[in-house]
Amino acid sequence: MSDQVDPTSLVLTMFMVAFLRLVDAMLALQAGIPIDKLRPRPLAELDEEARQYVEQIIAARKEPLNP
Repeated sequence: MSDQVDPTSLVLTMFMVAFLRLVDAMLALQAGIPIDKLRPRPLAELDEEARQYVEQIIAARKEPLNP
């Protein structure tokens, strides 16, 4: 494997990433998701949200199953 980067591959990769982000944004808008929900969020906010989900999962697993 070479350590050199092929400029054509780099440009194509950048174009595809930008295109996929555009498609994601268009789908979100069509689904009615407000544009401000598409903004990047701080890592601390994402960590807190993930922690809450984990707590919900743990609590749900501790509940007895209803036959």
